[in-house]
Amino acid sequence: ASGSMVDGAWAPRQYYQLGYTQRVGTYDPGAFAMHTGRVRELLLDATRQRLKRQSAAPATLLSGGLDSSVLAVAIKRMAPASPLTALTAAYAQSEIAEQQWAEIVALTTEARWIKVYPQAEQLRKELETFIYAQDTPTFSTGTYAQHCLFRQAAREGLPVIFDGQGADALFGGHLPYLSALWSDLFRTFQWGSLVQEMKNSGLGPKGYLRDRLKYRWLPRWPAALQYAFQRSYFKELSFLQPELLRSQRHRLRQSGPSSGDGLNAALYEGFTQGGMNFLLKCVDRAAAWHGVDTATPYADDLPLIEYVFSIPPVYKIHHGQRKWLLREAFREMLPEAIYQRPDKKPLLTPNNEWIASMRDAIRPYFEEQDEAIFNKKRLLDQFDQFFNPASPVENYRMYKFVSLAVWRKVFNL
Repeated sequence: ASGSMVDGAWAPRQYYQLGYTQRVGTYDPGAFAMHTGRVRELLLDATRQRLKRQSAAPATLLSGGLDSSVLAVAIKRMAPASPLTALTAAYAQSEIAEQQWAEIVALTTEARWIKVYPQAEQLRKELETFIYAQDTPTFSTGTYAQHCLFRQAAREGLPVIFDGQGADALFGGHLPYLSALWSDLFRTFQWGSLVQEMKNSGLGPKGYLRDRLKYRWLPRWPAALQYAFQRSYFKELSFLQPELLRSQRHRLRQSGPSSGDGLNAALYEGFTQGGMNFLLKCVDRAAAWHGVDTATPYADDLPLIEYVFSIPPVYKIHHGQRKWLLREAFREMLPEAIYQRPDKKPLLTPNNEWIASMRDAIRPYFEEQDEAIFNKKRLLDQFDQFFNPASPVENYRMYKFVSLAVWRKVFNL
């Protein structure tokens, strides 16, 4: 949106608003075939347009999940004579390793496959530089993995990298979107489809009720009750100054997709108002720091986005399969193992293992803090316990404290 100054205040003017259909519809195989064909056509065209804008051979980030795999096969289809380069963040830890899936796609597309191994010691050495490059605290060390991938891209002389950011918010990839569809089916009395979707999802009624509690009912609790619940559940909130916590308690209100309003409403909220803007910022900063540009067709191709939001929700999640529309649109082009894969992990790193190994290096950042934000005594008293979790996999909590403390030092705040 643009705007102007009116009486000393900024008055924004919105020049565009994305629309979406509120019609739930009933699943029709013929209509679904039409939608998959059009989505495939639009995404291939979006890929072709972005390839036309660059003179170098194409390159893409490749996790081995559906979103990045679709981009890889789309690039290969649109530029069959150009050698494709694929970059993958790889880890030795079997519980988060995804490179075996990426290898399948790399072989299928005959890509030059580059594995990048982010390391804890490397993060420790450049933690301040990384946070400075991002401008803001980051939520996850997954952003550092992207930082490493784009650095390698620059070393390889790759000026533009395709990235699959935005597909989950566009096609319904996140878990809460299941119950958003179930709300649609419930409101339109499609009982048989509702039961089948719950059964196929593996979550069932308990999963639906849990999701409704978290995203629909909890946000309606009185603010004081929500505040008490959040403090009880997230013990690490005690590491913040009580006065700060009380003054900002409205920001602790549980938020999430409006699943009770249906799938398309939840997708619209996530795509336009959720965390996607922040994630795109992280990708942009990570790439730009190394002089690399990104191509993100899921997030910025308007014809594709408008068409997907015009499709009724029953075609976006089906048989309990999230991103059903995208999966089926590229079924014939994907390796069978990727098409059938049900268990794609999010962008994980061995975050907890990394932070635990860096405890001695990160403690001074908290010792140097003033009392404005952190309850230093409590945090430092429990420092070794908090920064030494049992699980090696990222929990999105510890790192946020580290990121904030480093950010305050780097920017002298």
